[in-house]
Amino acid sequence: MNMLFVHAVQEIWNRDGNILLYCENGRSRSPAFLAAYLIAAFGYNVKDALKTLQVLAKQNRGIRFIIDRDSRFLTSLFFIEKLV
Repeated sequence: MNMLFVHAVQEIWNRDGNILLYCENGRSRSPAFLAAYLIAAFGYNVKDALKTLQVLAKQNRGIRFIIDRDSRFLTSLFFIEKLV
């Protein structure tokens, strides 16, 4: 698995301390990217990564958590989980 995105996120986070993720429709892509990062960088499984994002969203951490459970993004997260 190409871990370039993990290194890019970590580099930006270490430099600025903030990251803004934006997707055109405001649904699925951004939370899927964050979940993929948690899975690849920290070894989360899909369930725990999604739960973590839900908790952060409820704490109003600036995360808008919407991911369609039937989406191709969820399928991709399970694929990433198997790769790492």
